[in-house]
Amino acid sequence: MSIENPWHHGTPHTPHQSIEKTLAKLHSIKQQAHYGHAMERDDIERVIRASEGGTAFEKHENGEALTIEHIVSSSANISRLVEIELQKNMTPEERRDLETHRNLLVGRAAAIMDSARRYATSVENFAHIARKKAQMSPTDFEAEFVAADQARRSNHNSLIEALQIYNNTVRWFIDEGYVDEDDVRQWRLGAHVPTPSDLLEQPNKFIYLFPPAFLADRDMIKEWGIAEVFRESVSLIEAEEALAHGELPKRNDRSL
Repeated sequence: MSIENPWHHGTPHTPHQSIEKTLAKLHSIKQQAHYGHAMERDDIERVIRASEGGTAFEKHENGEALTIEHIVSSSANISRLVEIELQKNMTPEERRDLETHRNLLVGRAAAIMDSARRYATSVENFAHIARKKAQMSPTDFEAEFVAADQARRSNHNSLIEALQIYNNTVRWFIDEGYVDEDDVRQWRLGAHVPTPSDLLEQPNKFIYLFPPAFLADRDMIKEWGIAEVFRESVSLIEAEEALAHGELPKRNDRSL
């Protein structure tokens, strides 16, 4: 299913390098940091914003997409509702269903982020194998290329499935009446979505859903996952900079 991609709607952007090259550059920067080289947030952001995935990254940063923070918040909010419900009288079957679906949400944000990381790694590896073609025999290249392509597709499918599990599980709680429809916020593609920290009046109430059109579009999910990996890279740098100055990180909570 193809729909207008909100990552690029109304925001013309001419990328200077591909997502694959950006991932490789970020990997190189992180490796250098492992050996004591300083990483600057502005340098990392400059690399990301100049890439093919820069617009999606900006949309996530500007509050125009559901993010890991929304998933963390929603999962926590539903868990609190479940704890209240479990104190009530219910049949063993009702209790089992409630606990089963709650368990699907426990660690869901971590599972989604892990899938995004693995997908990003496989995208980078696929591009790396493609660049090695001239250095390999045709037989060896074909074997590695096919394996890398399969890994990329498999990890892409895993990311899609992880997001679908989240949405389907949240929808179950809504359909079963555990979540009030008035507290549900479904992302409208390309529209602003308040982050949990924006909702200071009721930060522990709202539940967020991805729209079906998004979950049906592999390209959009690819960019969503890569954008979250980019954001995690920036978040780690911000945390390191803040700690170096004896401060707390300013970025929204990404606790998984």
